[in-house]
Amino acid sequence: MEWGLESAFWQNRVRFDMAMYKKKTSNQIMTIEVPRSSGYSYELINAGQVDNQGIELSLGVDVFKNPEGFSWTSTLNWSKDK
Repeated sequence: MEWGLESAFWQNRVRFDMAMYKKKTSNQIMTIEVPRSSGYSYELINAGQVDNQGIELSLGVDVFKNPEGFSWTSTLNWSKDK
């Protein structure tokens, strides 16, 4: 499941994007390290259900905009996953 919001201001020179998500994954196969004394390096396990949720934010700004040539756009991204 994902929700989001996207907005632009001042003739699209400033843009904001936000997304929040929540995901459940079942029967996820993962590789884990095991002691070398066992004779093996890794073991495959079924991690069961893994829940992920998070948020992603993005802010874009047209710092300099020349319709006849050079333009400069900066974007800042931030995200958090739990």
